[in-house]
Amino acid sequence: MSSDTMEEASQPVHYRSLDVLKGMIMVVIVFGHVMITARDGGSEGGGMPVIVQALYLGLMAFFIMSGYFYRPGRGFVESITKRAKQILIPLFLAVVLLPLILFVYLNILGYGLPISDYIEAVIWGSGWSHVFEPLDSYIVDAVSQISWGLYFLFVMFWAFIIFYALADRVVNDTRKAVAVIAILLVIQALMVEFIDIRLPMHLNKVPIAAAFMFAGALLARTDYFNRLENGKKDARYFLLPVISLAAGIGLCYVFQPNIVFDKGIFGSYGGWSVFPYFIEALLIFIPITYIGYAFSLIPKVSDAFAIIGRHTLGIILLHPLVGRMIAGTFVTINANQFVPDEVGVVARIALAIVTIIICVLICEAIPRVLDRIKGLKKKDDAEPGQS
Repeated sequence: MSSDTMEEASQPVHYRSLDVLKGMIMVVIVFGHVMITARDGGSEGGGMPVIVQALYLGLMAFFIMSGYFYRPGRGFVESITKRAKQILIPLFLAVVLLPLILFVYLNILGYGLPISDYIEAVIWGSGWSHVFEPLDSYIVDAVSQISWGLYFLFVMFWAFIIFYALADRVVNDTRKAVAVIAILLVIQALMVEFIDIRLPMHLNKVPIAAAFMFAGALLARTDYFNRLENGKKDARYFLLPVISLAAGIGLCYVFQPNIVFDKGIFGSYGGWSVFPYFIEALLIFIPITYIGYAFSLIPKVSDAFAIIGRHTLGIILLHPLVGRMIAGTFVTINANQFVPDEVGVVARIALAIVTIIICVLICEAIPRVLDRIKGLKKKDDAEPGQS
């Protein structure tokens, strides 16, 4: 389960710093799900420190990188078919199978969950639970649900549809690309203002995700990542991330972006928040890529993050199952929290670390097992008369 879904799989140049960066973001995601007990979609950024809100914008890096590594000429059908195989098939398998594993495991532990709990977990994971209800007024009904992070993959796939439909026509023309970005942001703002309900399969967040992809495609025209890793390290090289970070955090102080992208909320000013949110995320993207590059120069540490970064898809899909199975063994888990309030900080940190390790081991093992099975099958086909 590699990270190919998070950027163009056949990129002509492989940048190690991106594996490291993606690994770092995945660590933050897992720790965030384990450590944060509650979020508020209201004003004042939900009470979170501005620096946390700014770092949360790092999630948008996956959309930006997906656009950056776009390669024209494949055609819409080929591109979407490829993404469907990479994203939708593993996603729907996860939606059906992973809650079943957790459901069975928790019942073995004595939870006594009815079959309706599993059914609701599947409905929730597929993005069809509580549709057409208010965005910020829903609760999860299934203890066996493992939906943390799944919404992001749905949003990414639908955004790819918009991106691939237009990319060949606009990415080589800056004015057209900027116009498309502006239109998508306006559409997103109008949706926030006038569609205050959950749309099926997380469609509420798709326009801005596609806008980030087009921004990434524009960034590719500057050869940004090659300059980051191989460019001349002069004063301008070091000033860029400092200025971007200061501007990004400063803007976040004025227009707090919150940490509820999954609810389609971008700040405290309704649809108007979409525009500063987009700019803030682009500004924050610059320093976090520099941080990824800096960490890629550190032996051992960079190796660990790079391994994690190569398995972003697998970790997104698996970490709720693994983490909640572990937690559910020692405490009684519920439907709305990754782990309940009673779990202390030290235990949460340990849980996050162990969860990441187990997910990586599973992701590393699966291809080897599949290769082994294919090897055995080829051997059997080559020796039809032998048992």
